[in-house]
Amino acid sequence: MVYQSTVFTDVDNPLFLKGEVPQNSLYLKRTRAKQSRSYMQEATIKINVSSNVPKYLQIVGIVKDLIREKVLGVGSPLPSIRQICLVNSLSQETVLKAYNELKESGIIKARERQGYYVQTDRVDYRKNVFLLFDELSEYKKILYNTIREGLHKGGVRTKIFFHHCDIDVFESLIVNNREGFNMFVIMPFAHKRIPTVLDRLKGKEVLLLDRKENLDVNKFNFIAQDFDNAVFDCLASALDRIKTYQRFVLVFPDTDSIASNAFKAPIDIKVAFSRFCSHFGVEHQIISEVEEVRPGQAFFFVDDMDMVKTIELAKDKGMKLGSDIGMLSYNDFPLKRVVGEGITVISTDFVQMGKALVDYVLKDTRTIKSIVPTELILRNSL
Repeated sequence: MVYQSTVFTDVDNPLFLKGEVPQNSLYLKRTRAKQSRSYMQEATIKINVSSNVPKYLQIVGIVKDLIREKVLGVGSPLPSIRQICLVNSLSQETVLKAYNELKESGIIKARERQGYYVQTDRVDYRKNVFLLFDELSEYKKILYNTIREGLHKGGVRTKIFFHHCDIDVFESLIVNNREGFNMFVIMPFAHKRIPTVLDRLKGKEVLLLDRKENLDVNKFNFIAQDFDNAVFDCLASALDRIKTYQRFVLVFPDTDSIASNAFKAPIDIKVAFSRFCSHFGVEHQIISEVEEVRPGQAFFFVDDMDMVKTIELAKDKGMKLGSDIGMLSYNDFPLKRVVGEGITVISTDFVQMGKALVDYVLKDTRTIKSIVPTELILRNSL
């Protein structure tokens, strides 16, 4: 709620000169407390016992109306559960159900030992979606912007969080926000604790985005990539170009990277690479970082920083991409179209992935098990 500044004179309050009272002053705090109490007195919640609308939904509707009519503002306290029960002869379960729905919609928030307070004056969202990404890389920005713009146009509220492939952060964000949203879109990663953490969302609407490895896909909806067969097929379609080089090298980080979370990249990429090379008799190697560059090598990167480092090493030795050395990168974004006259990529369409999520949310689809196609985009680097 917005409190207007109060101006006091020396007579009104000898502790202050004429002007605005400091925001942390005891006098202003007492004024705010009085205003909050008056809001609570005005915000009476009285249901219609003759209505066919469920009682808890009547409470939800009344609270929304009070906010729309500005009887309640952001920060205003709501009547206590006990007060509503007494006024309407209702059970605590009924009122709690209403308040929980308002919490999940992001409209109100509970404060420990203080009750419930209005969190926003925007009450007409269709859904309140929790988005949990690993990071906001260039291609994830494309995905996020597609989701945000599509859902905003559809009247859906979103809030994005990042776990950076840290299991403790992942768990904390989910546990601390479990009651504040009515839909959870989660980008998981490979960790043995992930299934247990996701069990904390039992009974909630959950969708896995981008990745789903090591999870029971029968339990979850998902819109994801195929990091195994799709990668194998893309590599196979580039076989003729790959075989013009003496050795095919996968750079797959196995330690924490400051610049990215590539060290948490899906192991299926490594599996697909090894299977491809064995199947087609391609001389190959898997390394965690590039220390030197030799003519006749073709590199496959999952971390863009490794790609940049290799380009710099090749440039220092006067090597040309696409002839002296080859280069293939995972995940596309606009800059790769122009770097080194174009970097060949294996990538899913993140715009398509984002649109699939928007359609799922706006159409209230009950079930979705979708693999977004992955394709090879040939450019001059290979």
